[in-house]
Amino acid sequence: HEDVPVIGDFDSCRRKGEVSSGGKARTPDWTDEDYKFAEPENDWYGFSKIREYLIQAKRGTVVAKKDES
Repeated sequence: HEDVPVIGDFDSCRRKGEVSSGGKARTPDWTDEDYKFAEPENDWYGFSKIREYLIQAKRGTVVAKKDES
């Protein structure tokens, strides 16, 4: 269905407590850049960023960032 959201991208998953996978697991502005170990809190942080984005999108207040490259 077109209206069913799907969250993917599990190629950098780690077991709880393992050292994070470095740069592979981090998306600027969507990840807590300070985390060092795989913890559920990291996932909840990411979900909160998705939620924030979707709420802004629904309100029409999403601000696109300029490409810094």
